[in-house]
Amino acid sequence: MESLKETEMKNIISYIATIVLIGTNAICANKQTVPVLPDNFNQIVQEADKYQSGDSMESLRQIEALISKCKNNPQLRNEMETALETILNSNSTVEAKKFACQQLAIIGPVSSLNTLGRLSSVEITSGFACMAIVNSPSAEATAVLCAAYPEANLTAKIQIINAIGNRRDASAIPFLKQQLSDGQIVGFVLTALGKIGTKTATETIFEFKKQCQPSYINPVDDSLLLCAEKALIEQRRLDASSIYKEIFNDSVPAHIKRAAFLGLVKTDNDGGAGRIEATLTSADATLKAVAISLIPTIKGANISSRFSKLMTSLQPSEQALLIDALARRGDKDAIKTIEQLVDSQNNEVKYAAITALGNIGNVKHVKILVKALTEATNPQELRIVEQAISSLKGGKTIDLAIVSELKNASSTGKTRIINVLGRRYATVAVDAILVEAVSADTATSRAAFKVLARLSSEKNLPQLVDALIQVKSPEAKADAESAVAAIIEKTQDKQACENLICERLEKATDTETRVSLINLLPVCGGRKALEMAKSAYSSADSTIKEAGIRAISEWQDISVWETLINIYTNPPSESYRVLALRGLTRLLSEENIRPDANLVSKYQQLFNGAKNINDKKLILGAMSGCNHPEALYLALEKINEPEIKLEAVAAVKKIATAIQQRYPREAAEALQKIK
Repeated sequence: MESLKETEMKNIISYIATIVLIGTNAICANKQTVPVLPDNFNQIVQEADKYQSGDSMESLRQIEALISKCKNNPQLRNEMETALETILNSNSTVEAKKFACQQLAIIGPVSSLNTLGRLSSVEITSGFACMAIVNSPSAEATAVLCAAYPEANLTAKIQIINAIGNRRDASAIPFLKQQLSDGQIVGFVLTALGKIGTKTATETIFEFKKQCQPSYINPVDDSLLLCAEKALIEQRRLDASSIYKEIFNDSVPAHIKRAAFLGLVKTDNDGGAGRIEATLTSADATLKAVAISLIPTIKGANISSRFSKLMTSLQPSEQALLIDALARRGDKDAIKTIEQLVDSQNNEVKYAAITALGNIGNVKHVKILVKALTEATNPQELRIVEQAISSLKGGKTIDLAIVSELKNASSTGKTRIINVLGRRYATVAVDAILVEAVSADTATSRAAFKVLARLSSEKNLPQLVDALIQVKSPEAKADAESAVAAIIEKTQDKQACENLICERLEKATDTETRVSLINLLPVCGGRKALEMAKSAYSSADSTIKEAGIRAISEWQDISVWETLINIYTNPPSESYRVLALRGLTRLLSEENIRPDANLVSKYQQLFNGAKNINDKKLILGAMSGCNHPEALYLALEKINEPEIKLEAVAAVKKIATAIQQRYPREAAEALQKIK
């Protein structure tokens, strides 16, 4: 008889087994209730089966969405492969078969391989069928390709050979070896063997090389290079080296020779240093450039020093390449060599050294490069040095070092240094450049003001205005005006600018300075500035008076309208009237963004004061941007004047087109009148 304890234990085990069974059944039931494919899947496949270019792509997109879910769902993957194979076996369109192959390529075909193999032998479907087979995880895929080969035409055979090569399956080597007898596809077979790249594949290619026609040597060497690359990837350095040596020692085209050389460097125990050095001291010009380009990659001590010693044995063009290679190494030996070559007598070498120093130099090289800048003798050299100094890394530290060279430079040197500081956007140099702005040397002064227009800020404005007042050269004064105007335009506090310019103008005594300050009044704007411009226009001094009318005619807002219209209608001279009219039409053009009857009345004022055809054409040109019915009517009036009819018609068309949605009747009537 069982003990009580044994009975309890059996009951517990039975209970656990029951729970496990219930859970298992629930999981299975749950799996069965989750559909793998949508209910309308057969319809989706049928629609995809008939797809042609231009049809709806909805069914294709639905299949693509399902394919994207196959990665972690074996059951769905199998279902999708079966469905796609159905499309391949049906009388589907070529587009549908292509789509099915593309999707099979994504999931990696297995059960559909035979169908794909059949399609790979048919020219029209061979390309995309082979694409799918290439991605198959099955070991049978290569055999399927080989089996399809005999039934294929030349185009399909090439697709099959390429696919075999892309699979990189060593089992295909005997098959590929047999195909080397077909002269039409030798190159493709060799490439496939090269992609496989095993020792056996390499031996097969070498065996073919011994007895092949000379015309096949280049494809053979290309395939051997592929084998060597594969050997390097697989850490078979000796095999790779042997292949590269075989190719390198042959009489081959330059590009193959270079490729073999690069491969040999990769296999050398010293990283290629010895081989590169031997090449640089040889007469082989073909390989020297390649050898030099590899110098930055060599690891080890004293490499830059070692190759710097070869500099004088090279041609100038080769020296320039070596300078660039040393710059990319960037160590102290490399920099030392480059520093010495900045003064080279050969321009190609000098320019290379200057450029290199700009890329890797530091603050101690500022003096060297500034010297080269001030001594540059031709535009090309000047451009190269400017670029080098502009490229120096170090920010404010470099900028201050450049500024320190400014004080003792020649006039030409100062101009060049100032320009470089401008290119570097060296704002720390503003004070030093302001000193040079008042130089008696016109070129230096002009360069300074042009750079100050970029580098100065609102806080520098008083100093800049004072520099404008001090400068004497007319050319430099014009540049100074432009610099001050540039700073005023980007300053938010226009009233402070207005106060500053007006204050200086009140104190100025010489005519040239007063004219310059008057020229700046329109940039400032404001009531006080306008009053001073009017005062200048009232001056008995003709020079000041002309500056006044120009300032008024260049005013930036409509507040000057009454002043300008009075000058326009009662001018002291024809030139003043023309200036006033130009100012008025410019102001109205800017007001066109707010078209109304009042604006049109202002255009009417201008027409009333017009003296000639040119005046009317100018006014019509401005008014054509006034999108208002009153402007349209005014333009229509002018089509009766023969001298300006063309301009009036153009204005009517432009205004009518612009307002036709808001004023359809008015626009239509106007357009009808000019037909």
